Formats: sequence, C-alpha cells, structure tokens
Amino acid sequence: MLAIATGVMLNLAMGFSALHVLWVNLKLLPPEFRPGWAIRAGLVGCSIFYIGISAIALRQQWPRVAEWLGVR
Repeated sequence: MLAIATGVMLNLAMGFSALHVLWVNLKLLPPEFRPGWAIRAGLVGCSIFYIGISAIALRQQWPRVAEWLGVR
C-alpha cells in the first residue's frame, strides 16, 4: 500500500512542482531572464503528464486503497 500511495503522491507532487516553477519564473524573474515559449510549454506538458499519470494510477488502485481504508 505504501508503494501505491507513494507513486500517486510523488507524481502529483512533480506535476504541481512544474507549475510552481513556471509561476516563479514568470512572476519573480525580471523580463530579460524569463524563459521562452518552448520552456513554458515544456513545463506545462510536464505538469499535464505527471498529474495525468497520478490520476490514472489512483483510478486503477482505488479499490485496493478503499479496501485498505475500510471505505465502501
């Protein structure tokens, strides 16, 4: 159960970390140091990928998680 929970949570954390890096780059860096559109698109794509993988894994493993938690 720990491996399942870790896999779901770490992928979710990677997805939100990519969005956080994008936000920090766009809000805190001076305009001349901000990344180009390719890097921005890459960060958004990375976020979609990792959050999607996390959602797929949670959907597949939910019956086992619910059983472990005692939820019907």
